[in-house]
Amino acid sequence: MVDMSFFAPFSSIFLSKILSMSGQASVFAAACAAGAAIGLIYDVFRLVRRIIPHSAAVIHIEDTVFWVSVSLLMFYVTLQTSYGKVRFFNILGAALGALLYFMTAGRLFAAASERIEGKIRSISLIIKKLLHKCRINVKFKKGKNMQRTEG
Repeated sequence: MVDMSFFAPFSSIFLSKILSMSGQASVFAAACAAGAAIGLIYDVFRLVRRIIPHSAAVIHIEDTVFWVSVSLLMFYVTLQTSYGKVRFFNILGAALGALLYFMTAGRLFAAASERIEGKIRSISLIIKKLLHKCRINVKFKKGKNMQRTEG
């Protein structure tokens, strides 16, 4: 016969905690909320990209920041709700939450972000026109001292 007493201290690690139906429903609801939060984070990144031009390198950095933050969020939610065990309804809930966000509040955010983007563009256009009107043409003479002349 094999002595199993060696494994006794590790039994809590190996034995899975069984969630009740209400526990599973709360894990699913938390995953849906996390999915909606992921959708909101994505929309904020998308809005910033539309307003501020980005180089390819900055886009790669932003994508990395997005995926790391999403991974940390899902890790935290999974750790808090289901003892760190990834269950099928965690993934399904996150996907459903993101889908529901994009079909409901995401559309409202997109409409609001278009208005925000339009306002920012019109304000920047006004600022550009003011700067253009106030600009003093400055020309430099070639030479040793590089004297400034206003034209």
